[in-house]
Amino acid sequence: MKKILLVDYGSYYFRDVCLCLEEIGVEYLIFHYKDSIENIDAFNICGVVLTGGPGRVNNPKDPQLDLRLLDFKVPVLGICYGMQLLMHALGGRVDSLEEQDLGYSEMPLCYCSPINKNISNPTKVWMAHYDHVTRLAQGFNVYGKTDISIAMIGNEERRIYAVQYHPEAKKSSDDMMLFRNFIFGICQY
Repeated sequence: MKKILLVDYGSYYFRDVCLCLEEIGVEYLIFHYKDSIENIDAFNICGVVLTGGPGRVNNPKDPQLDLRLLDFKVPVLGICYGMQLLMHALGGRVDSLEEQDLGYSEMPLCYCSPINKNISNPTKVWMAHYDHVTRLAQGFNVYGKTDISIAMIGNEERRIYAVQYHPEAKKSSDDMMLFRNFIFGICQY
């Protein structure tokens, strides 16, 4: 049976990601970012979700992305800190905000992709972050922005997608659609 690999970076919302996957009938494997990556090959992984966390990518003491997670050649979805980890590790830039971006924001979509198929344009998103992406890594495009942050990005060729917001908080009617698009459409679960 195929599984989605959930990488836990300590997010307050981590359990909510698990519940979202359970709600749509998806089996998953939990992987703590400090765990050994060597044994994952034994599982039938069809996608990776880098969940959020309280860390700051520019602090070397906080969790960083193990680039071997991208070697599985399966689609990847980064959520909040997961997006920042991807951009930081792949050559983008993440900077601090003057104050936390918390609460609802409106996100107009500016690029059509399988990740945002059937998502309202604009859509409401739930933000909760102190840092944000200010320069994309090579090969990535902006798919959606809020007034403050780049909110959705992707690299179609590499099948890597990321959102700065928290769809697992289920604050918007489009949040579960993002998970469905990634898991069933892109990962072909």
